[in-house]
Amino acid sequence: MSKYISVLILLLIASNTLAQGVIEGKVFDAVDKLEIPYVNIISSDDKVGTASYSDGSFTITIQRFPTTLIFSHVNYGKTEVTFTKSVSDKDILLTPLVTTLDEVVINAGNPINIVSVTYEHLLNSTLASSANGFYRQWTKNDNTYSELLESFYSSKITSKGIEFSKVTQGRYAVKEAKEKGLMAYKNFSVFTNTFPVIQTTERSFLHPLRKNAEDFFIFKITKVINGNNSQKVSVISFEPKNTNNLPAFKGLLYIDDDYNLVRFKGIIEDERFKPLGTIDAAKVKDLKLEVDFFCDNKMKDVLLLNSIKIDLTYKYRYDDKHYKSIHTSSFYFVYEKNDYITNQDLASSEPNDYAAISNSTYDETFWEKKNVLSHTPIEKEIIKQFKKSKLFNQIFKN
Repeated sequence: MSKYISVLILLLIASNTLAQGVIEGKVFDAVDKLEIPYVNIISSDDKVGTASYSDGSFTITIQRFPTTLIFSHVNYGKTEVTFTKSVSDKDILLTPLVTTLDEVVINAGNPINIVSVTYEHLLNSTLASSANGFYRQWTKNDNTYSELLESFYSSKITSKGIEFSKVTQGRYAVKEAKEKGLMAYKNFSVFTNTFPVIQTTERSFLHPLRKNAEDFFIFKITKVINGNNSQKVSVISFEPKNTNNLPAFKGLLYIDDDYNLVRFKGIIEDERFKPLGTIDAAKVKDLKLEVDFFCDNKMKDVLLLNSIKIDLTYKYRYDDKHYKSIHTSSFYFVYEKNDYITNQDLASSEPNDYAAISNSTYDETFWEKKNVLSHTPIEKEIIKQFKKSKLFNQIFKN
């Protein structure tokens, strides 16, 4: 009898070790205790990942326990935490990385040279990676949320950004306009899929990672971070020169000792910038586009994208007297990286997410189980209301 009990115990232990589970929590700064958004989180065992969302929260599905989660961010030391079971309220503390003294920063190097070499490395890169990514988008009109889009992509990522992307599963809910000025964007993700990591062709705006960037921008090293793996990361500010005749980004570039791009954080606030396509530009004011993306710096000359966050805000005049404040926010992150591939031509991206989603079947069970990126409390409420009104289903009835 004791032998059978021993076997049963071993089976229970094995079952517990292989059991699937979910880890949920929030990431905080260990010093000031503030939430840290957009922390890269990866399982060392499963090679699956997620990112902390705008309020620092995260959710990740684990295939087996025990597992070790690796938390990394350009401004914080890498932290590893081992879990033996599912957890619903784990707080993770990240320690800020040390910044070098001002006199060291002054002698850190020529910022124009750092930016130029980084651009050349990315321009000449011949490798790409295939990846699985997740995209979420919502739009707010004053205090009303008019849409929510969530989709999974298979993507090809090169040094130039996302060159190919195909929707593998998606859902979209939109409130039809019951009053003038209610805005929604069926293909806003074009900003994510086409945003250039480096600017190799002329566009309607200026980008700091481009040929002869010093002709268009003023660069300055603001600090140097003693980062992970003994790497130093130069934080370089950039702002357009007054002689520019095109709208241009201003912001920060994070570049490591090997000239790998770690982070791009940029903003355009210029009345000449008109990214809204068919919307009458005369009805728009106070437009602002913010872009923030993070990359791994594991391999020299190869861009390994982690996430892209894009926010577009403006005021839209829908009659002679009234404006609505519009805010569309999107977040794309790579939750699973696959093998490197030769940078070869692939089919072009699907031109319209809405069309791709509507041609598929809405699988509500899939969305109940597939939780790869935390929802903020506001987003949970949006989804609750949209599901109650069956708005997710309506797109599939053509």
